[in-house]
Amino acid sequence: YRPLAVNFPPGSLVNPRYPAACNLRLAGGQAIIDAINEALAPAYPALTTGAPSTGHTVSAHGKYPDSDRMWSMLDVAMGPGGGRNGIDADDGLPFLMHGNSGWERNIEGYEISYPVVYRRLELVPDSGGPGKWRGSCGLVREIAFMTDAQLTTRATDRCAKPPRGAAGGKQAMGGGWILNKGRPDETELAVKKTNHPVKAGDVRTAMRARGGGYGDPFERDPEAVANDVRKGRVAIA
Repeated sequence: YRPLAVNFPPGSLVNPRYPAACNLRLAGGQAIIDAINEALAPAYPALTTGAPSTGHTVSAHGKYPDSDRMWSMLDVAMGPGGGRNGIDADDGLPFLMHGNSGWERNIEGYEISYPVVYRRLELVPDSGGPGKWRGSCGLVREIAFMTDAQLTTRATDRCAKPPRGAAGGKQAMGGGWILNKGRPDETELAVKKTNHPVKAGDVRTAMRARGGGYGDPFERDPEAVANDVRKGRVAIA
């Protein structure tokens, strides 16, 4: 391989100067990976991949009921990957950069430690990017708060602009946050929101962005499509 000269200009996104904010660094890292993949795709189309999601982080804090003790929780959900030449993405599992299957936290551990209840954690049908090889379906999480709290949401990327497909594959579903979904007081939160007040009984729905597809969806093996329908990954419609 010919040597590469790498230039990171000081003061730029990839080489910030203090006191630049660096909290959501995974968004920059993932953007670099996707840029390299897209730049090399014309020369090596079989080695590219549908774009993955990125990290979606929720933190909340408040007081325990009937106590002056404070609690603070951090629930990090890393985004799933995209389809690639010859294989579908693993549903719900984080993209390799984000730690793969070792990242997901234990729901029961959260419920034991904090005044929250996880009401829903499941894959979302039709959320992965269609393609000859399908992108990952994403997870949706619903957390009910048992006490008043303040909620901070951080979605690093891939919400308003969903993960793209590759080699003719289609984009995946984007992510976002909804408070009290389906209720009269339903509110769509900004993808980056700090210390939003929630009341006891409020429910936060977190929808991670999903993975883009690879290749023309109409070239997908019909038996693979039927298997997706049987397993609930894709709706009949």
